[in-house]
Order: sequence, then C-alpha cells, then structure tokens
Amino acid sequence: MSQLEFSIDVRFKQSDVIGSNKPVNVTIGDDAILPCHLEPEFDLKTQTVEWRRDQTIVHVYRNRGDDPALQDESFRGRTSLFPDEMIRGNISLKLTNVTEQDAGEYRCFVPNLKGQIKKEQLDFKSFVTC
Repeated sequence: MSQLEFSIDVRFKQSDVIGSNKPVNVTIGDDAILPCHLEPEFDLKTQTVEWRRDQTIVHVYRNRGDDPALQDESFRGRTSLFPDEMIRGNISLKLTNVTEQDAGEYRCFVPNLKGQIKKEQLDFKSFVTC
C-alpha cells in the first residue's frame, strides 16, 4: 500500500501559534491529525476557525459547530476538529480516509481573535511518497 507523508513546515506569524515540526506519516486510507493550537490557552469555541488547502476550504467551524456550507465537496464528511479541546485552544484538524489528492499546503486561521492573540496562520506542506 502506498503511503502519503506529510512533512510539516511550520512558519509562525506570531508566537502564540504552536504546531509540530515533525512529519506526520499516514497510510492512504488512514486518518491524519494536523496539529494547531494557541498558547497561552484561549477558548476558541465561540470563534470562527477555518482550515484551507491552498485556496480550497477544507473545514469551517463557526457558531459553536461545523459549517459544511462552504466546504469543498472532496472533504465533506472527512474532517473534524476536537470541540472538547477547543476550550484549551486546540484547533487541530482530523482528516479521515486520506487520499493522494489530499496532498498540498494546509493553513489554520482564526479571523476574529482580539486581545493578545491575533489571527494566526500555520502552514503544512505535504509530499506524496510511494
């Protein structure tokens, strides 16, 4: 079975976004978790969170729930956040049933944060290996 390897290139736009700089290895058909959280901890349950791959909308969370209306069809039913963890600033994305077409650059974005934490961006670069 081929394997899709996600090499994560973390670029901090501000020091409050924390991600992993270690590659996430996943076999095609398995699940992947793309890590992203804010530090210090900040409750994000009432915020809008967007995940994108290049210009494609991968996942949108708003109004205390997932909003699939703008989500690209190829990701529908395959993405989720961890709602119980969002109160601690965890906005990691779970992508299920990974395919080769999922390769690309992923970004998490919180557009409306106020106070010490501003909007953040975290880049994930992935490369297909066989």
